[in-house]
Amino acid sequence: MSEEFRNITKEEQPHEERNVSHEQSDDSSSLRRFIDFPRVNCLNESTHDGCKKILKPVDKQLTPEPYLSSQQDDAELLLHIPFTESVTIESISIHSHSTGQNNTFAPRIVKLFLDRENLGFETARELLPAATLELSPPREGVVSSIIDYPLSPAGRFQNVSLISLFFVSNASYNAESRTQLSFVGFNGKGTHAKREAPEWAVYEAFAHLEDHDVHKDGIKAQEGLGDFK
Repeated sequence: MSEEFRNITKEEQPHEERNVSHEQSDDSSSLRRFIDFPRVNCLNESTHDGCKKILKPVDKQLTPEPYLSSQQDDAELLLHIPFTESVTIESISIHSHSTGQNNTFAPRIVKLFLDRENLGFETARELLPAATLELSPPREGVVSSIIDYPLSPAGRFQNVSLISLFFVSNASYNAESRTQLSFVGFNGKGTHAKREAPEWAVYEAFAHLEDHDVHKDGIKAQEGLGDFK
Protein backbone atom coordinates (compact mmCIF):
# COMPACT_ATOMS: atom_id res chain seq x y z
CA MET A 1 0.00 0.00 0.00
CA SER A 2 1.37 3.41 -0.92
CA GLU A 3 2.35 5.96 1.70
CA GLU A 4 -0.25 8.37 0.34
CA PHE A 5 -3.19 6.13 1.08
CA ARG A 6 -1.93 4.36 4.18
CA ASN A 7 -4.53 4.06 6.96
CA ILE A 8 -3.92 5.69 10.32
CA THR A 9 -3.24 3.02 12.92
CA LYS A 10 -3.39 3.20 16.69
CA GLU A 11 0.36 3.77 17.03
CA GLU A 12 0.43 6.51 14.39
CA GLN A 13 -2.72 8.32 15.43
CA PRO A 14 -2.07 11.30 17.73
CA HIS A 15 -4.83 13.02 19.63
CA GLU A 16 -5.15 15.94 21.96
CA GLU A 17 -7.44 15.95 24.98
CA ARG A 18 -8.68 19.34 26.09
CA ASN A 19 -10.80 20.36 29.03
CA VAL A 20 -13.86 22.32 28.05
CA SER A 21 -16.15 24.70 29.87
CA HIS A 22 -18.92 26.82 28.47
CA GLU A 23 -17.05 29.98 29.45
CA GLN A 24 -13.87 28.86 27.68
CA SER A 25 -15.51 27.65 24.46
CA ASP A 26 -13.98 29.18 21.33
CA ASP A 27 -15.54 28.66 17.92
CA SER A 28 -13.01 30.71 15.93
CA SER A 29 -11.62 27.60 14.20
CA SER A 30 -14.87 25.63 14.15
CA LEU A 31 -16.16 24.65 10.71
CA ARG A 32 -19.75 24.44 11.93
CA ARG A 33 -20.69 27.71 10.18
CA PHE A 34 -19.75 26.09 6.85
CA ILE A 35 -21.90 22.96 7.28
CA ASP A 36 -24.75 22.67 4.80
CA PHE A 37 -27.29 21.51 7.40
CA PRO A 38 -30.26 20.83 5.06
CA ARG A 39 -28.14 18.24 3.22
CA VAL A 40 -26.67 16.50 6.29
CA ASN A 41 -27.95 12.94 6.54
CA CYS A 42 -27.11 9.61 8.15
CA LEU A 43 -27.83 6.04 7.10
CA ASN A 44 -29.10 3.63 9.74
CA GLU A 45 -29.92 6.32 12.32
CA SER A 46 -32.68 5.39 14.75
CA THR A 47 -34.34 8.83 14.60
CA HIS A 48 -34.72 10.75 11.36
CA ASP A 49 -32.48 13.84 11.26
CA GLY A 50 -30.93 12.98 14.62
CA CYS A 51 -27.58 13.41 12.90
CA LYS A 52 -28.09 17.16 12.47
CA LYS A 53 -28.62 17.66 16.18
CA ILE A 54 -25.17 16.39 17.20
CA LEU A 55 -23.40 19.02 15.09
CA LYS A 56 -23.62 21.31 18.08
CA PRO A 57 -22.05 24.72 18.72
CA VAL A 58 -18.96 24.56 20.89
CA ASP A 59 -20.76 25.72 24.03
CA LYS A 60 -23.06 22.67 23.76
CA GLN A 61 -20.52 20.03 22.77
CA LEU A 62 -20.48 18.28 26.15
CA THR A 63 -24.25 17.98 26.51
CA PRO A 64 -25.38 14.31 26.47
CA GLU A 65 -28.55 15.11 24.53
CA PRO A 66 -29.58 15.21 21.82
CA TYR A 67 -27.62 12.24 20.51
CA LEU A 68 -27.30 10.12 17.38
CA SER A 69 -27.92 6.38 17.71
CA SER A 70 -27.86 3.49 15.28
CA GLN A 71 -30.88 1.27 14.86
CA GLN A 72 -31.39 -1.63 17.22
CA ASP A 73 -29.12 -4.66 16.78
CA ASP A 74 -26.88 -2.86 14.27
CA ALA A 75 -23.71 -0.95 15.18
CA GLU A 76 -23.03 0.78 11.85
CA LEU A 77 -23.70 4.42 11.02
CA LEU A 78 -22.80 6.34 7.86
CA LEU A 79 -22.88 10.09 8.41
CA HIS A 80 -22.63 12.47 5.43
CA ILE A 81 -21.69 16.10 6.16
CA PRO A 82 -21.52 18.51 3.19
CA PHE A 83 -20.17 22.05 3.38
CA THR A 84 -21.39 25.25 1.77
CA GLU A 85 -17.87 25.93 0.52
CA SER A 86 -14.66 23.97 0.23
CA VAL A 87 -12.87 23.71 3.57
CA THR A 88 -9.58 22.56 5.01
CA ILE A 89 -10.16 20.15 7.89
CA GLU A 90 -7.36 20.13 10.45
CA SER A 91 -8.93 17.99 13.17
CA ILE A 92 -12.12 16.17 14.07
CA SER A 93 -13.79 15.81 17.47
CA ILE A 94 -16.16 12.97 18.31
CA HIS A 95 -17.74 12.65 21.74
CA SER A 96 -20.04 10.11 23.37
CA HIS A 97 -21.41 9.58 26.86
CA SER A 98 -22.35 5.94 26.24
CA THR A 99 -20.52 3.31 28.27
CA GLY A 100 -22.67 0.24 27.64
CA GLN A 101 -26.03 1.02 29.19
CA ASN A 102 -28.90 -0.67 27.35
CA ASN A 103 -26.45 -2.33 24.95
CA THR A 104 -25.44 1.12 23.65
CA PHE A 105 -21.77 2.01 23.24
CA ALA A 106 -19.51 4.83 22.07
CA PRO A 107 -18.07 4.52 18.55
CA ARG A 108 -14.67 2.87 18.28
CA ILE A 109 -13.60 2.63 14.64
CA VAL A 110 -14.50 5.32 12.11
CA LYS A 111 -13.47 5.54 8.47
CA LEU A 112 -13.33 8.94 6.79
CA PHE A 113 -14.22 9.45 3.12
CA LEU A 114 -13.90 12.67 1.17
CA ASP A 115 -16.14 14.00 -1.62
CA ARG A 116 -17.90 10.69 -2.21
CA GLU A 117 -21.45 11.53 -3.29
CA ASN A 118 -24.07 8.82 -2.73
CA LEU A 119 -21.74 6.65 -0.65
CA GLY A 120 -23.60 3.66 0.80
CA PHE A 121 -22.67 0.91 3.21
CA GLU A 122 -21.67 -1.65 0.61
CA THR A 123 -19.23 0.71 -1.11
CA ALA A 124 -17.93 2.09 2.20
CA ARG A 125 -17.02 -1.41 3.37
CA GLU A 126 -14.93 -2.03 0.25
CA LEU A 127 -13.51 1.41 -0.54
CA LEU A 128 -10.16 2.55 0.81
CA PRO A 129 -10.82 5.52 3.15
CA ALA A 130 -8.85 8.75 3.39
CA ALA A 131 -8.18 7.79 7.02
CA THR A 132 -9.20 5.26 9.64
CA LEU A 133 -9.35 6.37 13.26
CA GLU A 134 -9.52 4.36 16.45
CA LEU A 135 -11.35 6.50 18.98
CA SER A 136 -10.57 6.57 22.67
CA PRO A 137 -13.50 5.26 24.73
CA PRO A 138 -15.29 7.59 27.15
CA ARG A 139 -14.19 7.41 30.75
CA GLU A 140 -16.83 7.10 33.41
CA GLY A 141 -17.08 10.22 35.53
CA VAL A 142 -15.09 12.35 33.05
CA VAL A 143 -17.47 14.69 31.22
CA SER A 144 -15.43 17.88 30.83
CA SER A 145 -12.99 16.85 28.12
CA ILE A 146 -13.12 16.62 24.34
CA ILE A 147 -10.56 14.73 22.25
CA ASP A 148 -9.36 16.32 19.03
CA TYR A 149 -7.96 13.96 16.41
CA PRO A 150 -5.57 15.79 14.04
CA LEU A 151 -5.99 14.64 10.44
CA SER A 152 -2.91 13.79 8.42
CA PRO A 153 -1.42 14.11 5.97
CA ALA A 154 -2.78 17.64 5.98
CA GLY A 155 -2.82 17.94 2.19
CA ARG A 156 -5.38 15.15 1.90
CA PHE A 157 -7.98 17.17 3.85
CA GLN A 158 -7.83 20.39 1.81
CA ASN A 159 -10.58 21.62 -0.52
CA VAL A 160 -13.13 19.24 1.00
CA SER A 161 -16.78 19.77 0.06
CA LEU A 162 -18.18 16.61 1.67
CA ILE A 163 -16.91 14.34 4.43
CA SER A 164 -18.50 11.00 5.24
CA LEU A 165 -17.95 9.25 8.57
CA PHE A 166 -18.46 5.49 8.50
CA PHE A 167 -18.76 4.25 12.08
CA VAL A 168 -17.76 0.63 11.60
CA SER A 169 -17.89 -0.58 15.19
CA ASN A 170 -18.30 0.58 18.74
CA ALA A 171 -16.51 -0.07 22.01
CA SER A 172 -18.22 -3.42 22.46
CA TYR A 173 -16.95 -4.83 19.12
CA ASN A 174 -20.38 -6.50 18.94
CA ALA A 175 -22.05 -5.94 15.58
CA GLU A 176 -25.49 -6.36 17.17
CA SER A 177 -25.07 -3.59 19.74
CA ARG A 178 -26.04 0.03 19.15
CA THR A 179 -23.64 2.91 18.51
CA GLN A 180 -24.37 6.28 20.08
CA LEU A 181 -22.59 9.64 19.97
CA SER A 182 -23.52 13.10 21.17
CA PHE A 183 -21.12 15.41 19.32
CA VAL A 184 -19.19 15.68 16.07
CA GLY A 185 -17.16 18.77 15.24
CA PHE A 186 -14.43 19.92 12.90
CA ASN A 187 -11.67 22.49 13.20
CA GLY A 188 -10.03 24.13 10.21
CA LYS A 189 -10.72 26.97 7.83
CA GLY A 190 -12.85 27.87 4.85
CA THR A 191 -11.43 28.48 1.39
CA HIS A 192 -14.14 30.87 0.12
CA ALA A 193 -14.62 28.55 -2.86
CA LYS A 194 -18.35 27.92 -3.18
CA ARG A 195 -19.53 24.47 -4.18
CA GLU A 196 -22.92 23.66 -5.67
CA ALA A 197 -24.64 20.41 -4.73
CA PRO A 198 -24.97 18.03 -7.71
CA GLU A 199 -28.61 17.71 -8.76
CA TRP A 200 -28.28 13.93 -8.89
CA ALA A 201 -27.00 13.56 -5.33
CA VAL A 202 -29.75 11.68 -3.50
CA TYR A 203 -29.27 9.87 -0.21
CA GLU A 204 -31.41 7.19 1.37
CA ALA A 205 -32.86 8.21 4.72
CA PHE A 206 -32.47 4.75 6.25
CA ALA A 207 -30.23 1.83 5.50
CA HIS A 208 -31.63 -1.09 3.53
CA LEU A 209 -31.49 -4.31 5.51
CA GLU A 210 -29.93 -6.15 2.59
CA ASP A 211 -26.94 -3.80 2.83
CA HIS A 212 -26.15 -5.06 6.32
CA ASP A 213 -24.33 -8.37 6.39
CA VAL A 214 -24.21 -8.58 10.18
CA HIS A 215 -21.68 -10.98 11.65
CA LYS A 216 -22.83 -12.20 15.04
CA ASP A 217 -19.31 -12.75 16.28
CA GLY A 218 -18.46 -9.08 15.70
CA ILE A 219 -15.33 -9.92 13.65
CA LYS A 220 -16.56 -7.66 10.85
CA ALA A 221 -15.74 -4.63 12.98
CA GLN A 222 -12.01 -5.26 12.78
CA GLU A 223 -11.55 -6.42 9.18
CA GLY A 224 -8.71 -4.67 7.44
CA LEU A 225 -8.10 -2.24 10.27
CA GLY A 226 -5.14 -3.84 11.96
CA ASP A 227 -4.90 -5.25 15.46
CA PHE A 228 -6.63 -2.82 17.78
CA LYS A 229 -6.28 -3.93 21.36
